Amino acid sequence: MGILGLPMQVLGLPHLPRYPCVHLQEFPQLLTPQSVEVPPLVEFNMAVVMEPMSEILSAASRLLLEELPASLGHSAPETPDPIAPGPVQPEETVVKLVSTPVPMCRLRAELLKDHRNLTFDPDTANKYLELLWGQRRAKHGPSAAVGWQERSCRFEPWQVLCVQSYGQGRHYWEVTISSHSVVLGVTYGEIPRHKVRGCKFNIGLDGGSWGLQVREDSYLARHKGQEEKIQLRLYTELGICLDYDHGLLSFYGLGERVQLIHSFHAVFMEPLFPVFWLCEGRTVTLCHRDCGEPGGELGL
Repeated sequence: MGILGLPMQVLGLPHLPRYPCVHLQEFPQLLTPQSVEVPPLVEFNMAVVMEPMSEILSAASRLLLEELPASLGHSAPETPDPIAPGPVQPEETVVKLVSTPVPMCRLRAELLKDHRNLTFDPDTANKYLELLWGQRRAKHGPSAAVGWQERSCRFEPWQVLCVQSYGQGRHYWEVTISSHSVVLGVTYGEIPRHKVRGCKFNIGLDGGSWGLQVREDSYLARHKGQEEKIQLRLYTELGICLDYDHGLLSFYGLGERVQLIHSFHAVFMEPLFPVFWLCEGRTVTLCHRDCGEPGGELGL
């Protein structure tokens, strides 16, 4: 039936198909959306963020502009005066190569205050030891035996004493050796001149001498026939310090730094003479120092 109880055909309306009635109660109840909470407002403090970064940048700038140039021994470049008239012309950089001497070690400078110039005693030199440079260099070679004269105070081993002896105070001297297989030390004047059977030298064999044998890869400290091995590299420049009053005899290796090789502790009873033994082909040079120039170089 149509409107007012009349058929749809009477009203001139098309016939519509019938659909079942659908009730809303048949659908599940829709969920009511909950209210969305608004997040709190975050305040961005630029000063708090930038302050640590500013400190880092300031420290880096101070390091590059102040501390680094100072550590290299150069002052920071001066900033040109912006008020100065005229354009600022960049200065031309001049590179100059200067050979800077290596600063002397503080210990060596202290030792050199008591430096002594030594000379070899030709009357004690073995016949195969040739003395050169005003008795400042001893060289082991067969040519030294030419013109040799017999003297009772000469050593039978390849040894030689120095003219100087020391009985009080502190004394220091330096030597240069051509290679290993050398013995250097100090002794009382009555050291035996003859050769001991089975020994190439007699330095350090008794209680009246102290010696350091320079080997290829080590050192041997000798006294009273006993030896102590010291494992250090080979030094060709050596320093010897005798502190007579305190009973101390020290041997040093000389280089960019001073290396203590060995020290003897003893009670010295007589004046001590520097003494040396040289193997075949070896050379020992006594370093001399100009007393008038305390900061000068050591002469060979």
